Amino acid sequence: MTGDVLVIYGIDLTAWKLLDEINRVFNSGEFETQPLILYGGDGHTAWSNRAMMARVGLSKTFIDQLQPEE
Repeated sequence: MTGDVLVIYGIDLTAWKLLDEINRVFNSGEFETQPLILYGGDGHTAWSNRAMMARVGLSKTFIDQLQPEE
């Protein structure tokens, strides 16, 4: 835990092939309100659940308002 955010490091890169399952598991049940970040073992890949994205204000509306250089 980092504060109240569950952070999991070292996710094997082959796991990203299971993105539908990752979305299903980590956006429902006990994880539905738990902000969560998964970091890939390559140090460049990451995924966060809906609770985490809501926490930081990351939404389609936010992205649509970004300037090209952002």
